[in-house]
Amino acid sequence: MKSRRGTPGSGAPWLRDLAAAAEKVGAGDYADARRLVEQALAEADAAAAATPAFRPYVRDAHYNLACIHALLAAGRDGPAAEPRAVTPDETARHRDEAFRHLEAALTLGFRKADHLAADPDLAALHDDPRWAALVERAR
Repeated sequence: MKSRRGTPGSGAPWLRDLAAAAEKVGAGDYADARRLVEQALAEADAAAAATPAFRPYVRDAHYNLACIHALLAAGRDGPAAEPRAVTPDETARHRDEAFRHLEAALTLGFRKADHLAADPDLAALHDDPRWAALVERAR
């Protein structure tokens, strides 16, 4: 996952939500982090379209949410949690969400293909046919 230091000086609630989500991820609380990022993105996508300075924050939020969904697809509810069994439907749903958010990150300018390819949080996506094309697109 990526983290971003400092924020444009707007004090927007969605920026606070993104900061809180990063803390939740660090603490291994993926469920609450996911809720906070999804809540923030409801407002943030519009802000990124209107204000170029916000794009990196929104891009990173999409990337981080993709990481959370990829981990959930693998049955990982936190970094220290033992993997749990997941249904094929649950795996497919989280993979689809992960790819949707990675596509959004790429649209907003994410181009760190080496980071993307090596991020262990995204390992559950590597055997998906969409993975290679996505990494190539990041290049």
